[in-house]
Amino acid sequence: MNSNRTPSQKVLARQEKIKAVALELFLTKGYQETSLSDIIKLSGGSYSNIYDGFKSKEGLFFEILDDICKKHFHLIYSKTQEIENGTLKEILTSFGLAFIEIFNQPEAVAFGKIIYSQVYDKDRHLANWIENNQQNFSYNILMGFFKQQNNSYMKKMQKNLLFFFALC
Repeated sequence: MNSNRTPSQKVLARQEKIKAVALELFLTKGYQETSLSDIIKLSGGSYSNIYDGFKSKEGLFFEILDDICKKHFHLIYSKTQEIENGTLKEILTSFGLAFIEIFNQPEAVAFGKIIYSQVYDKDRHLANWIENNQQNFSYNILMGFFKQQNNSYMKKMQKNLLFFFALC
């Protein structure tokens, strides 16, 4: 596949189908127990579809993780932007409620377990993904709000507060 070409709608639709099937299998069978053969059988795709679009099972997993994180980031961003000029308390409450909305879904909890299972991956795939995807993390939303505060304590404690929210 020529990497300089924009994929056709058909290719994009096939990739979305593969990702949807893979996510469902990862959630029901687990990441380790899901094979590319399982994904291909249920998605109607092929090995070449997966290798051309995602390079590997790990690449497919991290593409799904990208999609989920972006979806969550946009939800949190939109919820906090609804009260853009609110007080810090209102913004943090909105942020917290958005987190609850996200992590009160069984799919998010199950996918979180899969992510945690990858923490000790000797090849550091998850660590590398985290290092390369900081822009899609929710604490970036809070960083903007913390920077806007006229409170010297908030400015001083900004990094500590962000660290706390990064753990959440």
